[in-house]
Amino acid sequence: MDNSVGKVVVMTNITDEDFTHNYGGAPFTVRAKESLSFPYVVGVHLARHLARKILISGDKGATSWDPKDPTSNGGNGTVLFTQEAEELKMKEILGEEYTVDTPAKKSEIDLLKEEIAKLNDFRKGIEEDNKDVPKISEDSELDTLDRSGLIAKVKELGIKFSPTDKNNDLKEKIMAKMAG
Repeated sequence: MDNSVGKVVVMTNITDEDFTHNYGGAPFTVRAKESLSFPYVVGVHLARHLARKILISGDKGATSWDPKDPTSNGGNGTVLFTQEAEELKMKEILGEEYTVDTPAKKSEIDLLKEEIAKLNDFRKGIEEDNKDVPKISEDSELDTLDRSGLIAKVKELGIKFSPTDKNNDLKEKIMAKMAG
């Protein structure tokens, strides 16, 4: 398990310029002299890149490169800063660390069970809203009536209709009258 879960760190932009750097593909901006709290891994990542920016900006000389000179880092040029210098600069940038309570992550099965419960509650709500509405089923009385029986039922209930109405239209009018 990741031991940085719930860990938070305060990061301060100690420069006079706004600093923006990406983490996980998302840009994070810390304004000049501003202090912000970040999840530990994000704050450390941003602090490392700000420290590097500061250390590199302090180098005004040209990078010397001589493959025969052993002080030129094996032909790769001079080292702009050391790891120790980077860590010292990061200590200036990073402030207090603290831990916040974070809810335990739910498993996919628990999330699925919650979603199923929500769907079932939603379905029950619909069923309760429609419990007074008569249901048309295959063995319903209306399904056993032929056209003349449907017309007789429409007349009995005092429903206005047209002789050109289809049987399903007549059934719907009867159901609406019985429901209301």
